[in-house]
Amino acid sequence: MQRVAVEDAFKSLKSDLGFRPIHHPIEPGVEAPILVAFLGDGLTVALRRKLRRAASGLTPREVVKSLGALHRLEVAIAFRDGRELVLPRQRDPEAEQPMILEKLGLKLPAQPPPRIRQPAVVLPAAEMKGVL
Repeated sequence: MQRVAVEDAFKSLKSDLGFRPIHHPIEPGVEAPILVAFLGDGLTVALRRKLRRAASGLTPREVVKSLGALHRLEVAIAFRDGRELVLPRQRDPEAEQPMILEKLGLKLPAQPPPRIRQPAVVLPAAEMKGVL
């Protein structure tokens, strides 16, 4: 039973998470990808357990594929004085996404309100001496 779980984890790492073999000439270059793979596998296992209780017909692969289509973006409209009106927007969920979120006990955050971004203030070099 454990062998099947380990094989499934490697299959998940290679297909769902898109990991390829790691070829680095030095050992520290391998550590970060292994950590990311380990964390990804841990999240996949946690999601599988949660799905087993809440929605036994769903697999982590299906959930990631469906919820991966959710997007949030910011539309910035520039004014002549350098300020920008930033409108954060998220894509409306498709039909199955709210059902998946409900089964998992999650909900999408509310649409953030618009905001105005001020331009960065650049101090002249003479004024910078007093700041430092």
